[in-house]
Amino acid sequence: MPKLKVMATHKTLRKGFVGDLKAEFPNVEFQLAISNEDQLNAAPDAHVICGWPSTKDALEAAHRLRWIHCSGTGIDA
Repeated sequence: MPKLKVMATHKTLRKGFVGDLKAEFPNVEFQLAISNEDQLNAAPDAHVICGWPSTKDALEAAHRLRWIHCSGTGIDA
Protein backbone atom coordinates (compact mmCIF):
# COMPACT_ATOMS: atom_id res chain seq x y z
CA MET A 1 0.00 0.00 0.00
CA PRO A 2 1.42 3.43 -0.89
CA LYS A 3 2.37 5.83 1.85
CA LEU A 4 -0.38 8.33 2.75
CA LYS A 5 0.50 11.68 1.19
CA VAL A 6 -0.69 15.01 2.61
CA MET A 7 -0.33 18.18 0.56
CA ALA A 8 -0.35 21.27 2.81
CA THR A 9 -1.35 24.48 1.04
CA HIS A 10 -1.77 26.99 3.87
CA LYS A 11 0.14 30.19 3.10
CA THR A 12 0.23 31.09 6.79
CA LEU A 13 1.88 27.93 8.13
CA ARG A 14 4.63 28.75 10.54
CA LYS A 15 8.14 27.81 9.56
CA GLY A 16 8.87 24.21 10.49
CA PHE A 17 5.23 23.07 10.66
CA VAL A 18 5.61 20.37 8.02
CA GLY A 19 8.88 19.24 9.62
CA ASP A 20 7.08 18.87 12.96
CA LEU A 21 4.38 16.76 11.29
CA LYS A 22 6.99 14.56 9.60
CA ALA A 23 8.67 13.95 12.97
CA GLU A 24 5.35 13.12 14.66
CA PHE A 25 4.01 10.92 11.84
CA PRO A 26 7.00 9.28 10.09
CA ASN A 27 4.81 6.91 8.05
CA VAL A 28 3.00 9.79 6.34
CA GLU A 29 4.48 11.88 3.53
CA PHE A 30 3.87 15.61 4.03
CA GLN A 31 4.59 18.10 1.28
CA LEU A 32 4.27 21.86 1.60
CA ALA A 33 2.90 23.19 -1.69
CA ILE A 34 2.23 26.91 -1.56
CA SER A 35 2.79 27.99 -5.17
CA ASN A 36 0.48 26.98 -8.01
CA GLU A 37 3.34 25.06 -9.64
CA ASP A 38 4.15 23.14 -6.43
CA GLN A 39 0.47 22.26 -6.00
CA LEU A 40 0.16 21.00 -9.57
CA ASN A 41 3.23 18.81 -9.01
CA ALA A 42 2.09 17.46 -5.63
CA ALA A 43 -1.63 17.00 -6.32
CA PRO A 44 -1.71 13.91 -8.56
CA ASP A 45 -0.66 11.50 -5.79
CA ALA A 46 -1.97 13.41 -2.76
CA HIS A 47 -4.54 11.58 -0.64
CA VAL A 48 -5.22 14.56 1.63
CA ILE A 49 -5.15 18.29 1.02
CA CYS A 50 -4.69 20.37 4.15
CA GLY A 51 -5.91 23.79 3.09
CA TRP A 52 -7.40 24.57 -0.28
CA PRO A 53 -5.75 24.41 -3.70
CA SER A 54 -5.06 27.82 -5.19
CA THR A 55 -6.39 26.80 -8.61
CA LYS A 56 -9.09 24.57 -10.03
CA ASP A 57 -6.39 22.76 -12.03
CA ALA A 58 -4.63 21.62 -8.87
CA LEU A 59 -7.86 20.22 -7.45
CA GLU A 60 -8.71 18.44 -10.70
CA ALA A 61 -5.19 16.93 -10.80
CA ALA A 62 -5.68 15.28 -7.38
CA HIS A 63 -6.80 11.87 -8.70
CA ARG A 64 -6.15 10.04 -5.41
CA LEU A 65 -7.78 12.67 -3.20
CA ARG A 66 -9.88 11.28 -0.35
CA TRP A 67 -10.05 14.18 2.10
CA ILE A 68 -9.82 17.98 2.11
CA HIS A 69 -9.15 19.51 5.52
CA CYS A 70 -9.88 23.23 5.79
CA SER A 71 -8.96 24.41 9.28
CA GLY A 72 -10.84 27.69 8.87
CA THR A 73 -14.13 25.91 8.30
CA GLY A 74 -16.34 25.46 11.34
CA ILE A 75 -19.64 26.09 13.02
CA ASP A 76 -18.66 29.31 14.77
CA ALA A 77 -19.07 32.83 13.40
